[in-house]
Amino acid sequence: MAIAASFLWILNSCKPASPPDVAKVAHSERVNTSDKQATTLLSKTFDRLWHDQSWLAPQPSQAVLDQCESFSSGLIKTTWQPVTCTRSVKATAAFDGDFAAHNLKLHKALKSMGWIASGSAIPDVITNYYRPMNGRPQGSPAHAYGPSDLPDVTYSRAPQIAMNIRWLTRGSPLDLTSSPRSGEQTVTRENKQLDTQTVTKALRNHRYVIVFNLSSRYFDATQSPSPTTSPSTSYCACWSGNLCTCPGG
Repeated sequence: MAIAASFLWILNSCKPASPPDVAKVAHSERVNTSDKQATTLLSKTFDRLWHDQSWLAPQPSQAVLDQCESFSSGLIKTTWQPVTCTRSVKATAAFDGDFAAHNLKLHKALKSMGWIASGSAIPDVITNYYRPMNGRPQGSPAHAYGPSDLPDVTYSRAPQIAMNIRWLTRGSPLDLTSSPRSGEQTVTRENKQLDTQTVTKALRNHRYVIVFNLSSRYFDATQSPSPTTSPSTSYCACWSGNLCTCPGG
């Protein structure tokens, strides 16, 4: 009897856990409220960026990808991770002039606003890649090394917001599709693709295009709900200068 009971206990302990109801969470009032806050935060981030960096000419089309999901782990017993939701917005801007000088100015502005590079920062990319390699033959078929060959850079800023940056030049591949992840435990709340024709047109009239991808993990089922629906509670956006949505800021 003891052996049989132990065997049944083992079978029961190894039984796969039931996945969370991602669809129910994704369409809940709490997620809807948090998503609105994230949307406001990302919009204000871009507005501030365009205002401060007057050398950038923002393009009209933006891509949006908003998803809630849960992942499973475990070889013997399946464990499901808490549901998280992330909103990403991709925007482009054209510019001309001194590539290095403009982007170093951008790095300085981001740093002053509290953004921290995750890995290589813009000055590292300029020093280690752009300056020593710009114009040299590269790849097959051979082409002159340029901004579109530079590695991406990523900056982060609390709470759970990230900014990925890359560059395009005329003739470079326009891989700007925001592909939603698919899976049984993934719910796509919004998926809007960027109009690549606006980028193609921008590159006919300008020398460079910079691609910003802002993302915010705005919901985590392990975190307690915010006591208020005010965007300033969960998404504090204090900038250098006089724009501050933080309490008491």
